[in-house]
Amino acid sequence: MAKKEPKKVTFIVKGKNCILREPNFEDLSFGLSALTTIEGNVNMVGAGKAIYDICVFECDKEIKETPKYMVSLCLKIAEEYLQTVQVEIKKN
Repeated sequence: MAKKEPKKVTFIVKGKNCILREPNFEDLSFGLSALTTIEGNVNMVGAGKAIYDICVFECDKEIKETPKYMVSLCLKIAEEYLQTVQVEIKKN
């Protein structure tokens, strides 16, 4: 039986593409663990970076080498995958 190709998602920062494998449960759990600091502060960039590190498939060199683009990408990842999870946790 052929191995199923993982679903991929593309994030665009300043016209440059970054392709990630869609995060699974374990990836999201890891990202959530990075979302809140010991002091209780929210760390959206760190949480997005945690998911990026696990799920990156292909990313434009300019994004990887430009800190402000990387921060923007990590925020987009966290907003897409973790902000909705965090809201659901707060509701319950």
